[in-house]
Amino acid sequence: MTQARPIIFLAFANDRSDGIGYLRNLPDEARRIHAALEPARAAGLCEVVVRQNATLADILAVFQHADYRHRIALWHYAGHAN
Repeated sequence: MTQARPIIFLAFANDRSDGIGYLRNLPDEARRIHAALEPARAAGLCEVVVRQNATLADILAVFQHADYRHRIALWHYAGHAN
């Protein structure tokens, strides 16, 4: 049986609704982190799961998803926490 690869979960939350709380550097941060992890993903060392504009429900859904459960080795969250 092949062992499942560990998952690196990246979640980003950026509120554009009011314009005041928008974090203008967050999209660039997301791109840079994803690009830095791409060689490891391409080599089959891990899977990368990304959620943009993530809500609490989105994040919980990833942790509870049958395909991801017990495989998330690293979780990176950036953005607003409300």
